[in-house]
Amino acid sequence: GRYIPSGANMPLPSASDGSPFTETRYRPNGGAAAPPPSAPASAPTLTSKYVPHRVGPLVFKTTDQMPKIAAKLEEFNAVVGPERLSSAELTLLLESVLPKLAKPASGPSVIMTDAECAVVERIMQWPVQYVFPALDVGRLALANPGCASYIFGKRDGAVLWNVLKCLKDPDAPPQVVVLGCRFLCNMFTNRIVSDAAAKNMDAILESTRVAGLARHSNKKVRETFASMLINFSVCLYESKSDVERRIAIISTAISALQGPEKDPDVAFRLLVALGTAMSEDKAAAMNAMELGAASVVANVAPLGPMTKDCANEIAQIISSLMT
Repeated sequence: GRYIPSGANMPLPSASDGSPFTETRYRPNGGAAAPPPSAPASAPTLTSKYVPHRVGPLVFKTTDQMPKIAAKLEEFNAVVGPERLSSAELTLLLESVLPKLAKPASGPSVIMTDAECAVVERIMQWPVQYVFPALDVGRLALANPGCASYIFGKRDGAVLWNVLKCLKDPDAPPQVVVLGCRFLCNMFTNRIVSDAAAKNMDAILESTRVAGLARHSNKKVRETFASMLINFSVCLYESKSDVERRIAIISTAISALQGPEKDPDVAFRLLVALGTAMSEDKAAAMNAMELGAASVVANVAPLGPMTKDCANEIAQIISSLMT
């Protein structure tokens, strides 16, 4: 069987958990990220409605496709070659790891053993043509504190480098790129992984640049990439990070908007990332202006009511910091 991973939990006002499923097969690039909220028809723009982003990270923590993920993992394990799991490891994965990760994230915390976490790490090292169901498992595992601690504590985040390697592989199937981006978004689900994301921000941004995610033909890739930028910008905003790190996000967002990005959902997320990185930091705002923020914001503002409102808020930020 094939499956369609569920959409993003986009924690913006009035956001939903994603679009309904229209097929029964497993197609990782089919799950749409949740739509942004609808803007009021006639109400005036509210100050700080969208920037800085204040309502939590944009993450992908759930799935209702676990039986089909399991079937795909079992299918690929039979043909993956030297990296295949032993019979005991495969049983542990299918009968213990996946049922635990399928439990609602809002429920009681699930305890993951080191052996279970090690199996997740093993499958995430699979070759690029087979790794996409493993990435789906990996992004769910990051939301579990025990697994996050194992992967980015005891194992020092070795799987991150394989994810980045897969993203940069020119032969990577679209579903690998989508799920790799979702893994990066989920590096903000708890303090353990968000610290690792912050530590490795430069390497992550460079890998996404090399992979060309900002101009990828698949909208879901660009949308998830923009969501990742929002998460980084919030992390830097909340930690009052130095201007150089903010500029890295600002320049990446501006470059993506200059694509030019024509999709209103993607453009909106890029604007939120840009505005959040500029917020309450005059030096960051001035650097954004030098990088051409005003013109790119003006260019995408007409794409829709959301981009228009967000562009107005960025203009307010610039105005307030420049006075």
